Amino acid sequence: MQTEAEVLTDNNELICSTSIERIVTGRDAALKQIEALICQLDDVSRLTSGIGGDVANHWAMRQGHSFDCWLVQPVDKAMPVITRKISTAVSGAI
Repeated sequence: MQTEAEVLTDNNELICSTSIERIVTGRDAALKQIEALICQLDDVSRLTSGIGGDVANHWAMRQGHSFDCWLVQPVDKAMPVITRKISTAVSGAI
């Protein structure tokens, strides 16, 4: 049994689409900036520690939330987690 395709004439919904290449390029650009930010924050942390102001893990966190931010973790530890979280969010939005 073969069925005919249904034609919708009163449908006015717009389905937005984007290319996978655009998504991946945007994600990769964001990840590069996040990595640079982590490195820059680490440099600032060393400066403040050098003058007795402690490290970012202590002065950049809200009270009771120390060490909860991936941005103050080493790049090799933070980037895989950040990449996974962003990739999961992007794939859920597609």
